[in-house]
Amino acid sequence: MTAMGKNPLRDLLTRIVHDPSYDQSLCTIEYRDFDAPGGISKAGLTICLIEARNLICGDNIIPFHRVTRVTYDGRAIYPASDNGAD
Repeated sequence: MTAMGKNPLRDLLTRIVHDPSYDQSLCTIEYRDFDAPGGISKAGLTICLIEARNLICGDNIIPFHRVTRVTYDGRAIYPASDNGAD
């Protein structure tokens, strides 16, 4: 079992929420959603609550393992190897 605080995705999102140099409204989370067309949905970080293993965005609970990409101001910042091209 990994220690708390060792999840790079949660650490990244927490930094965006709490670091005043970031604007949460510029952050978008893409995640696997089996009910969505194409299997991918998007959510903005400004309406999300970050928990230990998942995000709560409105009525949606998004486990971290379903997050496929995080963009900030249109650029992919997670995963680190993603160039943002669709």
